Amino acid sequence: MGLNHVGPISLTALNCLVNDGWFLGTTKKIGLRIYQNSHSPAGVDPLAAEAIAIASSAGFSIGGYMEICRGINATSQINSVGALVNSLVTYDIATFGKGPRVWVKVEPSVNSECDWAGYSHTDNCNFLTEIINAIQSIPSVTAGVTSTAKIWNDFFGTSCDTMVNSGALVSYAHYNRNGPISST
Repeated sequence: MGLNHVGPISLTALNCLVNDGWFLGTTKKIGLRIYQNSHSPAGVDPLAAEAIAIASSAGFSIGGYMEICRGINATSQINSVGALVNSLVTYDIATFGKGPRVWVKVEPSVNSECDWAGYSHTDNCNFLTEIINAIQSIPSVTAGVTSTAKIWNDFFGTSCDTMVNSGALVSYAHYNRNGPISST
């Protein structure tokens, strides 16, 4: 589950989500935004460190997601969230596979500097590969990509099919008029 937060997240809010059945079973997992591109300038989400601390104290297994900005150097974006990602590892609060997972959220952006649409499929694939490599260079961290099939096709065409076929974790969200209904 991803949680876009526009204000400080509270322990009360997290408990409400749990009590309202947002989490299946007994494992409480949450993906918190650690990098945003919908604001200008794009950068580290200013509420991420607080959200990580609160979710950790509530016993959540935490992963982070990044709204990558296509117009900013790939490696520098990953380096800018290094302390947040390291806090996920240090607290050992995420158990997604080999350690915390950092998701790259690929979607159009309202910030024109950050939109993927003005680049070729091949250039976008090379940029995404650089992002994935930079994330996976952080010890104990794995990377994932989330998008929709339509957005993937619009931004990458078939140029990144080898990434999917190589075993990289790519999750496609499927939406209906009521919001997300599944992920494959």
